[in-house]
Amino acid sequence: MKRLDWDSDFFGFDVYEGVFKKGETLPFGMIYLYGKYDELESLKTDYYPDAYLENKVEFAKWIRRKEKAEHFDNIKPVESFSDKLFDLAKISGQHSRFKCDNKLQPYFNRLYKLWVVNSINKRIASTVLGYYDNDNLVGFITLKLTGVEAKVGLFAVDSEFQGKGIGKKLLISAENWVSKNGGETMVIATQGKNINACYFYKKNGYVLLTSVFLLQIINSSEIKVID
Repeated sequence: MKRLDWDSDFFGFDVYEGVFKKGETLPFGMIYLYGKYDELESLKTDYYPDAYLENKVEFAKWIRRKEKAEHFDNIKPVESFSDKLFDLAKISGQHSRFKCDNKLQPYFNRLYKLWVVNSINKRIASTVLGYYDNDNLVGFITLKLTGVEAKVGLFAVDSEFQGKGIGKKLLISAENWVSKNGGETMVIATQGKNINACYFYKKNGYVLLTSVFLLQIINSSEIKVID
């Protein structure tokens, strides 16, 4: 097993990933197990009925360099934290295991606020792009460029503005930024149950890169929320 230092520090209890004996009492706070659906479902049913099982999927797209990239006046870099940005971040995490696993819900807001703050200050993101409607932020996307690969971290559009093509414009702008800064591929992760997101990425030229199942087992006695 491998201890995950960032996760452990954030949650305030030891978090591991790796192999764990069936039916054994968790000697630490939480463990992530990866494997085939049938195996993990059986493990959950027989030994850990309160564990959370999800399908993590990644989509990827090769970014073609464009002589003349599309530009949208409504989109510009987000350079400071705001309550609106935090609200959008929470929308982006509505299907995440941190929201859907009841035992982790108390950590959800703090986790996504930290995620946004560390994206704005460039600790975990290379840029944050926002879509503005009459100077009001209604959508955003975060990108981390490493070498020639860019990964999307957070991506959301205000529920009142969905269905108006804003997500597509943000995605195009993100691809243009990646290409301009030497990137060649875009990778986006989501949950397999997030049907709308999966359809959206496929519609915009992304192909399925990986699909793995994760079983999240939590020792409830270790849950101590730190404000």
